[in-house]
Amino acid sequence: NRLVYFDLNDFDEAALAPASWELIRFMSSIFVAFESLQIEHKKAMNMAQVYLKTYSQTLANGKSFYLEPKTAQGIVRDFLSAVSKRKQKKLLERLTIIKGGIRKLCTSEKHLALKKAEKKELCDHMNEWIVNNSGRPYNYEVMDVVFRVAGLGSLGLKRYLFLLKSTNLKEKYLLVDMKQTRKSSLLPYLATQQPRWKDESDRIISIQQRMQNIAPFLLSTTAFKGESFVVQELQPTKDSINLKQIKNQYRHIYQVINDMALLTASAQLRSSGRQNAAGADELIAFGQNTLWQEPLIKIASKRAQLTKKQFEAFNKSFGGN
Repeated sequence: NRLVYFDLNDFDEAALAPASWELIRFMSSIFVAFESLQIEHKKAMNMAQVYLKTYSQTLANGKSFYLEPKTAQGIVRDFLSAVSKRKQKKLLERLTIIKGGIRKLCTSEKHLALKKAEKKELCDHMNEWIVNNSGRPYNYEVMDVVFRVAGLGSLGLKRYLFLLKSTNLKEKYLLVDMKQTRKSSLLPYLATQQPRWKDESDRIISIQQRMQNIAPFLLSTTAFKGESFVVQELQPTKDSINLKQIKNQYRHIYQVINDMALLTASAQLRSSGRQNAAGADELIAFGQNTLWQEPLIKIASKRAQLTKKQFEAFNKSFGGN
């Protein structure tokens, strides 16, 4: 997105679109999480300020960073060290079973069995994708596929998990995720001309490849029955830190949010100047100007309260607690 500068004397949420909504979404999640964990609001405000301070400083320095066990600190270092030791074999053992001498995907509340006809269509499609994909994998064939329920961002979307087996190596397998894509929810509010993409999956992986230090293995696109999907390997190292386990350890929460801010700014710096996006010099100047931070925190706090009301209304409508 292009940067949008606004008049603080007449501050309006509409003036932010699309420049700062990524920051607002993250800070709103801080307020929502802290309230649900019964952490006082003052601490949530402090953490929102920490997030924007680190984000701005990283932009102002004009240098992108990435985190790994050797460079991270505290709980984030421990977390990265732990997940880096996870092996594909363990993930395969957890998600599959051997039945009649053939390895199959397990079904569960998150992995649902498909009807025979749909399963065949998906297997045929993935086998065709393997043949026509310009990158790897080479010499693999589909053994099984299930419908996958994973992540809040996937609610209402079609998502599948494939089990692929090497035709050369006896016990070599791959787990591949295929997720349906939709248009950005911000699109109706954008005044800035957006780049032309082949489809929504092309938009997502193009931006992902620019912003991430290293993109996931097999990251690519496909079209199935006229709908756009993103394809990538299911990674054994993908995980998240559970804030419930560290809610009484303020120093750990500080480290997590501080590092998230650093990664947000770093991703934006990596993708700067592409297809009319703000250039590095513009991002540096934006980071040096701190006048927008407090108004943004106030908007995020308001948005968190709105989210809470919407959640309560949803629960009431569906008989939840």
